[in-house]
Amino acid sequence: MLSRLGIAIFYAIVFFALGAWAGDRVPSLRGMMKHGVDATWDGAHRLRVWAEGTVSSKPAAPADASKTAAAPAKGGAPKAEPTQSIAAARDLFAKGNVSEAIAAYQALLKATPDDADAWGELGNVYHSAGRLPDASRAYFEAAARLLDKGDAARAQALLPAVKSNAPALADELERRMRQAAQPTRSL
Repeated sequence: MLSRLGIAIFYAIVFFALGAWAGDRVPSLRGMMKHGVDATWDGAHRLRVWAEGTVSSKPAAPADASKTAAAPAKGGAPKAEPTQSIAAARDLFAKGNVSEAIAAYQALLKATPDDADAWGELGNVYHSAGRLPDASRAYFEAAARLLDKGDAARAQALLPAVKSNAPALADELERRMRQAAQPTRSL
């Protein structure tokens, strides 16, 4: 019994001395936690900025009547308007029909493959369904389209979402972002 008490006191002294010695050499746990929380909030803020840019509360401008008259496609059926399709996909997702929402977004993207917002929303649906690699791929595609349009801020906001499940795609996205940030030279 006395030997156990002696061993406990010995270890207490050793670990106290080790802590006192390493205190100024090792970052504190509180500092590491604060840094981690700050980094997480920063990534969440960038993702929120992108999401707010995706779903705008502003009503769309009325379209010209001559442009809205749908001409029959080769199959004979009129082609669906992209805004109607994205609204339908959002509605399906809101009702909990995840697989139908994914199919609706995929159909929309076949018709309009450069729609960054649809790619981003498809990524959100994949993420909610637990299909994280597919979500990262969709976020990458959204960011690539945003970079093509010159919207580097919204593309940057998607980087953490891509990086979380697809580091190789994140590296490619970072390369494209650096390339987009470089000024172009005119001849």
